[in-house]
Amino acid sequence: MTRFGNFDSLSTQFVPDLGADPVAASLGLGSVHLPGVTVVTHTASEATRQTDPNSEALKSLNGQITVTPMQFGYEAGTAAGKQFGSKLKAILKAE
Repeated sequence: MTRFGNFDSLSTQFVPDLGADPVAASLGLGSVHLPGVTVVTHTASEATRQTDPNSEALKSLNGQITVTPMQFGYEAGTAAGKQFGSKLKAILKAE
């Protein structure tokens, strides 16, 4: 069971030369030598002490399967998450 955390596996970054950026170049922009925005990937090793250890992005990067209970487009409360987790564990044990 995970939750929406404060760890992002992707972020955006301004670069002065898209053609010099490896991600932009891999997307076919290697010949575009203009400023632009590119994507930066982060690894689990970049987590800090402030990183939520139950963040779904962090758990996914560590190779774990994540389940984050949601309610009407937002993360469900702690009680709902615990209830869902108990039901999910029971289902998995039955198989």
